[in-house]
Amino acid sequence: MVYLCVNSSSTEDKWKKKVAELGVDGDHIWLSGKLSTAIMERYGLAGYPSYLFIDSKGVYHPKMIKSIQYLDIEGLKKRL
Repeated sequence: MVYLCVNSSSTEDKWKKKVAELGVDGDHIWLSGKLSTAIMERYGLAGYPSYLFIDSKGVYHPKMIKSIQYLDIEGLKKRL
């Protein structure tokens, strides 16, 4: 799992604290505002937080992740 922080109003320190708080395993990447905007536009994400799932073949599955709070890791693994 890769967690990208694309919130333009966040700071790197807030992001680091949230990563620690959530305790979600995987790679966590802080993005620049420009790259964040490009990703939001590319995938039609309207606000924060937004989540997207791209499988191992590079296929985007809209609305697979509605909330990090209810993240079903095992269900996502089956989609890989």
